[in-house]
Amino acid sequence: MTGERQCRMGNLTHDEDTARLGIVTDMDSGAVGVLRPHIGPGQWTSRQPEGLTVLEPCEQMRERL
Repeated sequence: MTGERQCRMGNLTHDEDTARLGIVTDMDSGAVGVLRPHIGPGQWTSRQPEGLTVLEPCEQMRERL
């Protein structure tokens, strides 16, 4: 599943547009909208959802907790 372009809530992603890692926190009709940083406070809106790559699905992240 790693490297896929289809993001879902809770997935760790890489935003090519901002060169940041983020967790998907909000989606609108299947398109990614809002992300929060992997580490630290804040949030941002993806300007190009097609530029997001899944690095780790939320299911795998939960297994590490």
